[in-house]
Amino acid sequence: MKLLLGKVLIETDHIETVEKVSEDTVKIIFVSGNVLDVHCSVKSKASAVWNQTADGLIQTIQNTDYPKLQSGN
Repeated sequence: MKLLLGKVLIETDHIETVEKVSEDTVKIIFVSGNVLDVHCSVKSKASAVWNQTADGLIQTIQNTDYPKLQSGN
């Protein structure tokens, strides 16, 4: 599944782990080793943003078709 996070389009099949860093930040680690910090539910000029809470983003990713995803709450 593809997911648009602000100006960043990601493929959820390439996600290795998701970690909630704070109430407003989620760290997505891809199998390639790349890391994406997503700013949630706050106004931000960052490229990767999500208009819901960090927990909402994690839940959305967990509900995709990628069964190996582990949440680092």
